[in-house]
Amino acid sequence: MRELFKLPTGECRLLGDFVVADEKSRIYLDSSTWCIHGEYTNGDKFIDVSSKLTASFVHLHPVLIGWFADPHYTDSVPSNANKAVDVLSKCNPSLSIVVGDIVNGSGEYRSSTVKENWFNCAWNHMKNKLPNLLWVKGNHDIDPGCQYYYDWCERLWTFKAAAFKIVAFDTFSEEEVIPGTSHYFLSLNDLLWLKRRLSEDSSIKILAAHHPLSQWYSHAVMVLKNTNVACTITGHTHKVLYENLRNIDILINGSTGPDSQKPYVSLTLCLKNGTHFSTAVGDIEVKKTDKEYAIKVNETIPFKEETLVPVRITEQLERKTINIIVLCAPNKEEYLTVTETEVESSAPFYILGQGIKADIEPYDTWTCYCGKIWASYYVENRAIKISPLQ
Repeated sequence: MRELFKLPTGECRLLGDFVVADEKSRIYLDSSTWCIHGEYTNGDKFIDVSSKLTASFVHLHPVLIGWFADPHYTDSVPSNANKAVDVLSKCNPSLSIVVGDIVNGSGEYRSSTVKENWFNCAWNHMKNKLPNLLWVKGNHDIDPGCQYYYDWCERLWTFKAAAFKIVAFDTFSEEEVIPGTSHYFLSLNDLLWLKRRLSEDSSIKILAAHHPLSQWYSHAVMVLKNTNVACTITGHTHKVLYENLRNIDILINGSTGPDSQKPYVSLTLCLKNGTHFSTAVGDIEVKKTDKEYAIKVNETIPFKEETLVPVRITEQLERKTINIIVLCAPNKEEYLTVTETEVESSAPFYILGQGIKADIEPYDTWTCYCGKIWASYYVENRAIKISPLQ
């Protein structure tokens, strides 16, 4: 297997954007966002592999990243984590990232409090709700003699997503930690790894790390120099906050923490021109009747400035799945109507899929190594007519 992580349950989770899987394995990925080569049976957020296969994440803009931090699972599901997962599931991002403190260890590496079944509880709660689920390590995820996190995910990984690359970094290294504090601790080897990952290509970097960059930047000045880091997504602080350091947007959302009164999830939309915009969402309603959707985003906190809220809807056209990212105005009910030949919405939207042809010019295209062509279209103030899928 390649860029997959086999869990104690026997299931496999993602570690990268190109996977090679053995037969008779269950992989938790959203097949609508992957070009898959081989035989498989499709589940809701997973595939059951029938023969050895390969799959490439579809490198097509826009890419919608949904994320939050600090759920602090134990052997039961905390109420804030339950709410956050429910809201993010309705937002239905292309990628889902939990940015540390998956479970509720001591947080200060001072006692053996972490239990293995806590990660099992977290995984079972999220796996069928959040598409393309990735984790980042936080200071509450390990304790002395309790390294169960490493049975459930890697602590350093990268994921290429079109022109962007997500780099997951460990800011609480056991090699450096001083017991009794939740402060960041960085290892030299990890910083050298980070420098390589940030400088090895020209992609636009999104750094996913539990501790906010502003806390540890002084220890990584040379690592981050000339590396095209657009933003960092972080937690640790149990609030929704925005900072900017050396033109790097620092997006902080640890509001799922147990002492937070209101959990929010974050949505970051990555665009073809290399820009991105983000907002935090506290509540959303998505109602479907036949081929029509009503979407209302009720509570938002903008990170940088007020933005529209991206919500992904998946639909079947001619037995193929298309993705529609609707850009919803906060506190306004938007509608989306999908027929076999036409898509219409009260809000601007993107439509993405394999073999799509429409009556306007594509926003973006991507050709898989297998030869299949994927396309996206941006639509505003009109309906889009869809030709038969190829």
